[in-house]
Amino acid sequence: MKLKVICLGWLLLHLVVRAAAISVDSVWVNMDSQSKARLLRVAVLHRTDTTTLFRQAWMRCCRTLMEQHFVGLNSSVEGDLSPLNMGERRLRCCHLFCAVPQAATHTQLMRDKEFVALLRSSLVADEQAALSHGRDEKCRLDTCWIYPHRQPEVLEQVLDTLRPRVWSEPILTPMGIHLLKVIEQDTVPQTVQERLSDSLLERLKEKHHLKVDQELVAQLRKGKTPEQGVLFYLDGRPYTLSTYHLFIGSRRISTRRGFEVFLRKSLVDAEAMTLFADVDAHGILSSARDSLLIHHLLLNEVEPQLQDEQVLEAWFQKHIAEFKQPIFRGLVLHCIDKQQGRALRKFLKRLPEAERQKALVQVFATQSEEAPIVEEGVFVHGSNPFVDAALFGERPPKPYPGRPYLQLVGRMSKGPENYHEVYQEVVDRYRQELIQQLLRAGDRGTNVEN
Repeated sequence: MKLKVICLGWLLLHLVVRAAAISVDSVWVNMDSQSKARLLRVAVLHRTDTTTLFRQAWMRCCRTLMEQHFVGLNSSVEGDLSPLNMGERRLRCCHLFCAVPQAATHTQLMRDKEFVALLRSSLVADEQAALSHGRDEKCRLDTCWIYPHRQPEVLEQVLDTLRPRVWSEPILTPMGIHLLKVIEQDTVPQTVQERLSDSLLERLKEKHHLKVDQELVAQLRKGKTPEQGVLFYLDGRPYTLSTYHLFIGSRRISTRRGFEVFLRKSLVDAEAMTLFADVDAHGILSSARDSLLIHHLLLNEVEPQLQDEQVLEAWFQKHIAEFKQPIFRGLVLHCIDKQQGRALRKFLKRLPEAERQKALVQVFATQSEEAPIVEEGVFVHGSNPFVDAALFGERPPKPYPGRPYLQLVGRMSKGPENYHEVYQEVVDRYRQELIQQLLRAGDRGTNVEN
């Protein structure tokens, strides 16, 4: 049991860590509990939990935890959930709708249909003018996302064959008369119930003691719509036809195929009721939410300032005295022997620093087996073991095979010439300063004395 809780906790922590830059994660992961509590107060003051990015990340965390634990109940069987694919197709349509009264006579209906057909002809000829005319009359125009398989059968058939950017013929439904034009199409991710494998579906039916009224199901599959009765039981709980009709009505699913969708959804709901019965789900989710809040607070309030080069340069110049340290800038050559090292040093000393690396490439272009191993850069104490041994008195490391002789070509300085040479250190220290400013502002906002 403890192992399962630990695994679930690690899973959520892993999800949160992947939600943003690793540099941000390392900050709050290594914080003490008091600082985390103070940052949480700041996140509340800044209303971080109301941002769209936070809400989306939080929903992904919850959904992934549920899916992982769902599979974990049957971890001995692979393929319980199919891979997360893009699922149901949806179309963004321009929709012109003309309402028809339920008590309309045949003559009125034909007159309205002729009007919509005339409007369609106008749309083909001059769309802007026709749309303006349509708004002034009894037609309503809107642009919306439509799921073809949730529409009445007559609309579904038209949407499945309608070419993009082409107005459909007038379509008559019980709601009224429609004209449709597809602007773009998209697909949405599958839900958990859509990803259930057949084997897992059968195990869930057995686990929750499914009992189905086969006679009612047969009527539904024939397209009939009985109004009363219990469609099936799960764990002794009745799922009635009235609930079923509300379900398919809200999703505009046809009666013929609605039963399978309703059954899958009901099985997932039944499983979700017992999903976290043996673990502290509240504790796990609460901890993950706190981490995610701190995460997004730092992303919103701290990280944008670290992307501004002018701000970083100004901060570096203000604190430049704190970065004073011996620095070697140049080339580290691992040569075949002492003679090669001295010759290369004498040759490179005559060249400007910017041209030395290119000159080495040209010299050994046809003698690659004799070329030295070259490291170029700005080296401080601790950044390169060979430089540390040669200049800072550290223990020499084991040389590269076949390149035992070390030669340095460059110069020493007392500190960095610009913040790019110590970029990571500048960013880390400035980030800590910004976090401390956040903490102090949060303490003032909540009248907390530390």
